[in-house]
Amino acid sequence: MAQGHCLNNEDAVVRKRTAATTRMPMAWNGKASTTENAIARKGKASTTENAIAWKGKASTTENAIAWKGKASTTENAIAWKGKASTTEDAIAWKGKASITENAN
Repeated sequence: MAQGHCLNNEDAVVRKRTAATTRMPMAWNGKASTTENAIARKGKASTTENAIAWKGKASTTENAIAWKGKASTTENAIAWKGKASTTEDAIAWKGKASITENAN
């Protein structure tokens, strides 16, 4: 066994090592897997429900319009001059429509 290597990750937070459980990741400036409170430590949130508050990259992009981000759903991309993938309303903002149902 190597020195400093513990099998259970319960005490890993105390000695500042990467814990697999990460129950309290904010205390040791580590990488949070749940990322529920990652906004407070300027981390990368995977859920990105509140990513707007820390100028992060939102995957859901439901509120990406507020921080000028890149929306994947692009339902409201017309409001912030973004690139719409669905392009159902792309005609309204002079974009490139792929579906072109109403391109006429």
